[in-house]
Amino acid sequence: MAPLISNPRRLLIIGPPDTPHPHFLKGLSYHEIQTPYYSASIPIWSDTLPLAAPAIRKFQDEWSSSEAAEVVQAIGAWMVCFKKPRERTDVEAIQSLLTAINSIIERHDQSSYTTSEPLLLAVGMQQSIVPSLEMNSDEWDNLCRECGGWEWIDGELAVGGDYQEQDEGQEQRNEFGERVGISRLKEALEAHEWEGNDIDSGSDDLNFGSEDGPGAEASQMEEEMAGLKVAVQEEHESEEGGDDEVEQLETMMLKVQAIKEMGADMPEAERKRFAAAAVKDVMKRM
Repeated sequence: MAPLISNPRRLLIIGPPDTPHPHFLKGLSYHEIQTPYYSASIPIWSDTLPLAAPAIRKFQDEWSSSEAAEVVQAIGAWMVCFKKPRERTDVEAIQSLLTAINSIIERHDQSSYTTSEPLLLAVGMQQSIVPSLEMNSDEWDNLCRECGGWEWIDGELAVGGDYQEQDEGQEQRNEFGERVGISRLKEALEAHEWEGNDIDSGSDDLNFGSEDGPGAEASQMEEEMAGLKVAVQEEHESEEGGDDEVEQLETMMLKVQAIKEMGADMPEAERKRFAAAAVKDVMKRM
């Protein structure tokens, strides 16, 4: 029986709001992988981002902050999904987003990854409104590679042209016999190393949502920091530097609230591990 990866990193799928996900990932919170070498249930995070310069700049600024470091390091694969461009300006926007994400990853230090660097996948989906801009697979390969080592995936699974004709039900392959399209996307996900950072074994004994578990601890910390914030405000109303301390406490409160919200939809075992590690980190920073 293949070993189970119990603490895999996440798959983040991001793209414009009108772009569908690949069909085998639609509507899923987890992607199940079964290979002869390992099995894993990969958590899927989804986000939408318009392909517009102001939105991309804001996204890069927010994700480059020190507060986002742990989230970025928890991502094992970035999948950018977009409809194939209609004009050259659309291509430039795609390049900007891919380059911005690569900068975010570099900003948070690749050395933090214990097994492998994140997988970078640029998935071009079918353009349904008008014919898309003519770009062959070599052009896409070069463009994605120049944006920081992204792999181009043709989400249309077009038959003909750069691809060999296949019988119904068979995988798409290029002239070199390599998988392409959705077949290659699945292959890349299966071949990736998803193992995440180990969490203290004691964290499995903590119960998110119980009276004495991380959920309760997070709630208690939130209440205590709210009271502490009021006290600091009163004590430092007329003292220099008080605003900085209040701002630090507000940041901590937001982190604790985020812990509760992010853990709400997770399975129990993962919720325990996530909450224990996150609360522990917040407490270290206090």
